[in-house]
Formats: sequence, structure tokens, C-alpha cells
Amino acid sequence: MYNLLKALLILLFFQGVFSIVGIPSTLYKSAIDLIIYIIFAIALMKNNNNFNIPYRSVHVIFIGFSVVVFLSTVFNASSIFKSFSFYRNTLNGYLFFLAISNIRLRKDEVKKLTQLLFILVAIQPIASVMKYLTVGVSEDYIGTFSLSGGAYSTMVPLTFISVLYALFLYKRKKIYLALILGYVFMAFVGDKRAFWFILPVVLFGIHLLYQFNYSNRKVTSILKSMIILVLSGPLLVYLGGRALPSLNPDYKFWGRFDLQHIMDYATSYNTGSRFDDIDYGVGRVGGGEAMIASFKTKSLKTNLIGDGPDIFVDRSNDDDITYRYGVYLMSHFTGIMVYLPSIGYVGAFFLLFYYLSMLFLARRRLKIEKRKKSIQGVLWLAIIVVTLLIAYDYLLYTKTFVHSNIMNVLYFLLLGSLVNKKKCFFHESTFRK
Repeated sequence: MYNLLKALLILLFFQGVFSIVGIPSTLYKSAIDLIIYIIFAIALMKNNNNFNIPYRSVHVIFIGFSVVVFLSTVFNASSIFKSFSFYRNTLNGYLFFLAISNIRLRKDEVKKLTQLLFILVAIQPIASVMKYLTVGVSEDYIGTFSLSGGAYSTMVPLTFISVLYALFLYKRKKIYLALILGYVFMAFVGDKRAFWFILPVVLFGIHLLYQFNYSNRKVTSILKSMIILVLSGPLLVYLGGRALPSLNPDYKFWGRFDLQHIMDYATSYNTGSRFDDIDYGVGRVGGGEAMIASFKTKSLKTNLIGDGPDIFVDRSNDDDITYRYGVYLMSHFTGIMVYLPSIGYVGAFFLLFYYLSMLFLARRRLKIEKRKKSIQGVLWLAIIVVTLLIAYDYLLYTKTFVHSNIMNVLYFLLLGSLVNKKKCFFHESTFRK
């Protein structure tokens, strides 16, 4: 089990490197799938009748989602192979969650895997420095795990910063603060605008939850958190507005700060107002509104279970399939805009509730952990914020989390480890000096 988990982490974090050296993506992605299935099978066999299924409501919702995918595949006569490709990343995360919740590892294995994970996380900002020196500011080459997919440069730093800031509040180690700054640099090099607006909210959310759960002076601590947000929020927006060329009127690094220019750019980018001559929805907001409007003319079957899980698999912006849903480009799709046409309102909201149900699991576990400040307790705070990030990403931003094997697996690695805290990666003993 130890060697399988080690191989899985290396494969997940070095997918971009494998692509650079010419290894076909189907090869290492299939290897990731296979390792997850083997880990799940071993965990199931070793635990036999004592297999732990934490918080059964999560699993009922996942089964409901799976039934909708199956019905949509059958009633739309969809390709079984492509439909499974659509379903695979969600399934992988779920099976990995169950496996990690039940595995048994020796203390030395737990320590080695935790150290490996920490090294892999620390490598990403270093890779971003190398990227900046060789390629410059670009949406391509995200750390060591992806060559493309600009949204990674927003969601990956925000996710890791959430966990690192929770750890920093717990231990106050300088290494956590250094890594946070490294991931801020990673977002800057990735040329993503949304990061600078969401980061203050993430930091405030973690800080507020920490003070509310672990401070004896809640009112004073919450007021301090509000002051931090009021001061840090505008500062980060200011820095982002000057550092990113698209957010300043000079269109260069460290151009003039102009709040009106930023607001106009955000409105144009999300509503597609710069494409007034196009009859289709443009941007995340404009595209979403157009898709919802198009569904008013669709059949009851399409509204309930969609037109098939395979409809967007292996499609690109060059394909006009998006036009039938009133949207100009597939790159404007958020997560729910992919799932709504594929598996209808029922399936799309099943998936949303599947992730949001983790909030109830986190809240229930936090009531136990808050009796004494612990590494598990502060990481449950990070789970709450990351889960809300997933919901934001799914509804309003991209499909990064729900379609990414690395984000899905790492999220459920953390979640499953906390559920199985006696034998998890993030055990108290692994963080002692």
C-alpha cells in the first residue's frame, strides 16, 4: 500500500513533466486510475466486514449522481466509453476517499508519505520561478502537474494556500508563510485575475473560522479578522491591478492602478459585452444566462437527465455543439455548464450537493476536534473553505475541480485522512518538531 500511494502522488504531481518529455497522457492517466482502483480493492479486502463508510449521506448522494449518469447514458444511447470518461474523475475521488478512510499504515510509512507530499507541494513554487525565468508570465505550464488549463493557476494556489494558512495558524512556522508567498507568485506567473479578488476572502474565511473555534475572545478576534480583511483585501487588489497587464490601462507590468478599468474589464470578460455582434452567450455570466434560457425550449428528458454524458467529451472550441445551448465557446463553460447539458438539472445538482455535503461532515467532525486544538481541527477548517471554493469554481468559474484528477484526489486524500485520523497522513506526530 505504501509504495502504491507513493507512486500515485508522484504521478499526480508530475503529469506536466511527463507531457514535456513526450509520454502519452493516456498512459500516465490510465496508471493513475489503475493505482486508485488497486488501493481501493486492497482497502476493501483487508477491512472485509469492518469497512468504514463515513457520513452515509455523502454516499447516498453519490449513488444518486451515479444513477442519473447511468440513466442519461442509457436513454440517450451515449457512448459507454466516453460516458465513463465523463464519470471517471468523480468516481476516482469517491473510491479514493473510501480507501483512505480505511487504510492502515505503519507510523514510519505515514511520516515518509507526509514528507513526500510536503516536498511535492514545495516544488511547485520553485517550478513557477523556473517558468518565469524561461517562459515569463503565461497561463501555460502550471507547476509540474499541467502544461495547460489556465484556471489551475487560480484554483491550485487558492487550495494550497487554504491548507497552508490553516497550518500556519496552528504552528506559526515560517516555512508555511514562505510557501504561501510562493503560491501567490505561482498565481502571478499564471496571469490569472480572479486570484487577487478571491484570496482575501479565503484568508479571511480561514482566519475567522480559526478564531471562532479556538479563541477564548471570539468577539475581539472576529473584529481583528474584519480589520485584516479590510486592510489586506484592497492591498491585494491594488497589487494585482498593477502587476497584471490586463488589469491596468497601460497594459504592462506595474502599470497605473485604475479601479474603473478593472471593473469594466471584469464586466466585459464575464458578460461578453465586447462581443455585441454575436448572437450567442459569451463569458461565464453571459454564457450561463444563455444556457439557462435555452433549456426553457428543451424536452423534459433533457431538463431532467440531459442529452448524454458523452456530448462534450473530446470536444473543442472548434466544434459548434455549444451553439445548441446558446453559448459561443466551450472555454466559457463553468462546471455546471458542462454537467447541465450532459446529465440535466438532476445530475448537475446531485454533483453540487455531493461536494457541499462534505461541509456537514466537516462541521460534525469539527465539533469533536475543537475540544482541543489539533492538527486535524485546523485542517477541517481548511476543508470547509476548500469545499466552498469547489462550489464557487463549479457554479461560477471553471470545471477545474470536478474534471481534474489531481484536485479531486488531493481533496479526498485530505478528507479521507482526517476521517481516518489515527493512520492518516496528517497525524499530530508528523508535525512535531
